[in-house]
Amino acid sequence: MLAWTAARLGVQRGLFSKLAMSGSASRQVQHKASADVEDQTVSQGDTEASAGSSDEDVRSYTVEDFSEFIKTEEDRKKIHLILLEIEFKREDTGVAPARIKKRDIFDLLTLSKPQRHRYYDFMYKREMSDRNRKQTKLLARAKRESEVRERKPIPPGIFPFIREVTMHRQLYGQRLASAALFGTKLVIDCGFSDVMNNRELRNLARQMMLAYGVNRVLPDPFDLTLCNLPPKCLLDELVEQYLVADHRQLLIGKTSEHYLDLFPSKDLVYLSPDAPKPLKELDPSKVYLIGGIVDLGLEQPLTLAKARKDGIACARLPIREHVILGTGAQKTLTLNNVLEILAEMKAHNDWQKAFEKLPPRFVAQIGAESKSRLRNRFRQKLRVEEFRAASR
Repeated sequence: MLAWTAARLGVQRGLFSKLAMSGSASRQVQHKASADVEDQTVSQGDTEASAGSSDEDVRSYTVEDFSEFIKTEEDRKKIHLILLEIEFKREDTGVAPARIKKRDIFDLLTLSKPQRHRYYDFMYKREMSDRNRKQTKLLARAKRESEVRERKPIPPGIFPFIREVTMHRQLYGQRLASAALFGTKLVIDCGFSDVMNNRELRNLARQMMLAYGVNRVLPDPFDLTLCNLPPKCLLDELVEQYLVADHRQLLIGKTSEHYLDLFPSKDLVYLSPDAPKPLKELDPSKVYLIGGIVDLGLEQPLTLAKARKDGIACARLPIREHVILGTGAQKTLTLNNVLEILAEMKAHNDWQKAFEKLPPRFVAQIGAESKSRLRNRFRQKLRVEEFRAASR
């Protein structure tokens, strides 16, 4: 009996000790988890505090800062309401943009109240993304500078040390400088801003950037000029954003003057997809104009009408004479496509080879068989129309 009682007490004592150990372990786990949560909360708060806009970065705006968008009293009231909404959102949640750009006001004036609040969140996220990108660049620059300081000096030799990127930039710069003096002049007419919305203007600025990139690496580049571009307009700001990123490396003309004030009218040729006459060859003595317009759903012959109004020659690319277009083809091409075609034509003097630069979805066939296939298609169309007329 005594032995059984002692054994029972030993078992109970062992259970109690295990429970005590497990309880202390669980308390340690809970304490550690709560500490981790506190650390995460503090780190998250620090991140949010660092990501948020400080009082020094916040700029105060008035309605007069956006006076170019005020056409009626209703516009003035709406701009005032937008500024109040942003200020209230900053005081209420702290998640509001510190800087307001003019193109943001241009977009906000066309939006409803729920859409505006979603746009405010987009502006804040864009601002934080730009800030993080700048911080990353600064850290990368500091790292490069530290590596340069630690790098051993290059021993003196016969040939200087020149990076490959620098050599390419010097080569491209020399070609563009030579084209500015002796090259064929290509002018982009930016006088169609009033018929395009914000999205189309952004698309046009991207096309200008791509066209400049294509022209920059050509063996014989064009002398590019942007005309009819008023200063401080929305398109001018987009050009500054997309194109004129580095003024020291950029060789392109930009002016607010009309092309008739820059060149003689007898030397101008306006390239329009609606022109009746095709362009037979490229004349280096001529100045070729391209309409800077993105007509998404717009089917008006604006470039042809402008050329006739100004009394200058007008021609189209001879696509119909050399190419059978596919089902997804359009009448208009992007600026970079037109520049690639003209550059290929200037290099080889062959329209068929030049039209190989067309997007593949536009082209069904390029070559000598184009006329016969067009003739057969026309005859087939006539037979279908005659059959429909007889069945009636």
